[in-house]
Amino acid sequence: NMDEINVWRRPGTLWLGVSEPPEALGKLVTGLRSQLSGCDFKFEKHAFLPHVTLSRKLPRTAVKTAIEPICWSVNSFVLAESQTIAGGVRYLVRRRWTLASVD
Repeated sequence: NMDEINVWRRPGTLWLGVSEPPEALGKLVTGLRSQLSGCDFKFEKHAFLPHVTLSRKLPRTAVKTAIEPICWSVNSFVLAESQTIAGGVRYLVRRRWTLASVD
């Protein structure tokens, strides 16, 4: 469940995230990092934080806010590369996976 709105102050990015990421997602990230470690892949220094970017270039006065949880069902996910370009960011989908349905 997406249950908090927060901001990364330095870039001024407002995002919707989770206070408790699912354990399965953590295992997926660990597995991806393990597989990519031998591919000259550069990892970000901070821990992975599942989120949806809502806005960029905000004033630095925004603060973390708890919200009523939003249940967001997912049937696939992608590995995306972000590239900084003039005027913003471009995301390139490198691979897509479909999840098995759980009944």
